[in-house]
Formats: sequence, structure tokens, C-alpha cells
Amino acid sequence: MKISCVIPTCNRNDLLTEAIRSVLQQTRKPDEIIVVNNGSGDVALPADINSQVTVLTMMPFAGVAQARNFGATNASGDFVAFLDDDDLWSKNYLENIETAINRGAQIIISRLDKYVDGQILAFKQAHGKITLDRLLVYNPGITGSNTVIARAVF
Repeated sequence: MKISCVIPTCNRNDLLTEAIRSVLQQTRKPDEIIVVNNGSGDVALPADINSQVTVLTMMPFAGVAQARNFGATNASGDFVAFLDDDDLWSKNYLENIETAINRGAQIIISRLDKYVDGQILAFKQAHGKITLDRLLVYNPGITGSNTVIARAVF
């Protein structure tokens, strides 16, 4: 099973570099990393990262949803793991995702924590909170950065 990481970005090279480093430090490496440039400038990455990432450029400012769709369409993995350019994954994120996939999951929504003053704190926990009403009325903790989906389902 192949997992593709798709990272939409819009003019935030400094944050993007940190996000990519969190992907490269995974205990279970992704099979590919796709950065979708949705900004007006070029994506500039350090040399040690540049060779490990495929950068795709689309129409500037088309929006994060279109950037995710474009990245997923171009991904070769059986699963697409989305990460926003201003977020980070814990080192065992994809390892935990792979465990869920091996148990039969087709869509995985994981924890969402925040980092404050050197501590990781609970932010929005989707577990037990996802109902149709809650999805339509407020966000129970679903973002691009904590969602993985089978390409066939996507």
C-alpha cells in the first residue's frame, strides 16, 4: 500500500519547510510528497529537501480545496494524507495511519493538537463528535492536516 502526502501551499516557504521536515521525520515514510503551489511566487526549498519533493504549480490563489484536489489527482498512492503548510505531524503519524488502514479504514480523521509554550495540548478531538448535525453546524476537529483518505473513495 502506497501513501502519498499532499501539501497545498500559498506563499509560505518558511512554514512549508517545517511542514515537509515533519513528513521526512516519519517512522513510516510516505511513498511520495507532493507540494501544490497555489501562490504567486515560486516554491523555494532547501537543497536537502528539494530532491525529495515533487512541486506542482497551479493557478495562483485558486484556493486550498482546489490545491488539495489537484494534488490528490496527481498522487500515485492508494491513500492520500493531507498536510497544510502551516501544520506539523508527530513522528509516528503515518505509522498510526498505516495501522488504521491495515484494519480496513478507508477514511481516517486523527487527533488535532496544538503546540503552546513548549507543550502539546488537546485542541479539537473529533472522536465521538462526528455527526451530520455537527459537521453542518461547526467543525468538530476536521482539517486538511488530520485527514487521510483512500484515493478510490476521494
